[in-house]
Amino acid sequence: MKRREVLKYVAYATGTAISSPLLTSFLSESTVDFFITDLNYKPAFFDEQEFMLLVHFADVILPKTDSPSASEVGVPGTIDSIISNVYSSDDQKSLRRKFSALDVYLKRKNFLKSDQNKKVEILKEIESGQQGTSGLIVQAYFDLKQQIIAYYLSSEEIGENYLNYLPVPGYYDPCITLESVNGKAWSI
Repeated sequence: MKRREVLKYVAYATGTAISSPLLTSFLSESTVDFFITDLNYKPAFFDEQEFMLLVHFADVILPKTDSPSASEVGVPGTIDSIISNVYSSDDQKSLRRKFSALDVYLKRKNFLKSDQNKKVEILKEIESGQQGTSGLIVQAYFDLKQQIIAYYLSSEEIGENYLNYLPVPGYYDPCITLESVNGKAWSI
């Protein structure tokens, strides 16, 4: 893999931009809309059952509170779109192997049929590395959790309506109080 491909992969896989020129050049070359908010989205990388697991998984990581859940802002569709359009075939195979291990583990724990509290408990077991969670399961968990949080915070809905948003930056003051920005983080 060439250096530029690695930089693009890192920037889009984690939902962050390493540099503005890289982001601008990649987006201008691409015609794919990565933020998928269509409720009837048909997954490209995951099958329907795996995608439903991803939706539930994302909504446990970021449930609906006073802000929308991860699935309401299109995070699962975005993850599927990024994996199918940006990841190399080797990276897709690696993720498939990890996700399959996570899928088997969550099926064994009846994750989809559990209530929200039980789902949280199951994910805490994985995060703490309890017995029965292999390295692949833990890797898949942290890979997906990182992407869910990054894409959630990068979504237009969250950035404009739930974080401080300033479309045209002004004066930079590095030392401000949290109260001066209504207790909210800044949108990227």
